[in-house]
Amino acid sequence: MKSLKIKLPFFAIFLMIPLYTYSSDSLILLERCKGHINSMELVKSNGNVTSLEDPIIKLSLDGNFCVGYIHGFLDAQSSIQEKKYCLPYPIDTYQIAKVYSKYLEEHPEKLHQNSNITFSEALISYFPCKN
Repeated sequence: MKSLKIKLPFFAIFLMIPLYTYSSDSLILLERCKGHINSMELVKSNGNVTSLEDPIIKLSLDGNFCVGYIHGFLDAQSSIQEKKYCLPYPIDTYQIAKVYSKYLEEHPEKLHQNSNITFSEALISYFPCKN
């Protein structure tokens, strides 16, 4: 019983810690999206992956995170009636990752912000809707 009294406050504190995904940090998402960009460019230049030690493997793991984030973000935004950005058709995740990376490179002061905010800002900045 005594050990439970000691452990309970620590457990309660643990429950109060907010849980964030890796994508909540713009810097982490930027690194993942650069991995996607670099892997796409390596595949275009090399044509194929030759071994598990190939740098494309590491970059593609980061890239998969970025692609998943982009699809998840756009899917979540698809139900919003009044969008603040208008993506051209067709557009792929490679182009969106490049836009997001460029936006954060132009605004390094935003790297600590939540990626949902900076991702929205990037899309609004590069793909504004024409009234």
